[in-house]
Amino acid sequence: MVMIPVLGYGTDCIFKGDIATSYHPGYLSFLGRNLAAITYAIDSFPEQIGPLLLVIREGRGSIAFGLSYSTVPITDQLGYDGAMNIYAMTGGVFFGLGVPSCIFGE
Repeated sequence: MVMIPVLGYGTDCIFKGDIATSYHPGYLSFLGRNLAAITYAIDSFPEQIGPLLLVIREGRGSIAFGLSYSTVPITDQLGYDGAMNIYAMTGGVFFGLGVPSCIFGE
């Protein structure tokens, strides 16, 4: 279920023929990954849930702040295409980090 927004994010890039995509698929894939991380932490480490939820929440807040801060100036400077390319690359990096985590995670 979580992979649907992630795959939609990638196919949106492929069908458009470039890296630039809209904000919504990236948001849905980011939200899905966050919910999967929270569920994994609650199920796997019930005795350490407080610190883990704090780390997940802080990571989500930092990434969301970094992506939303100065959205208008970066769009003015790079154009819509350039700003969304940066957003797509950021989503791709986090997707790439999630694959080994799913394969080798315990």
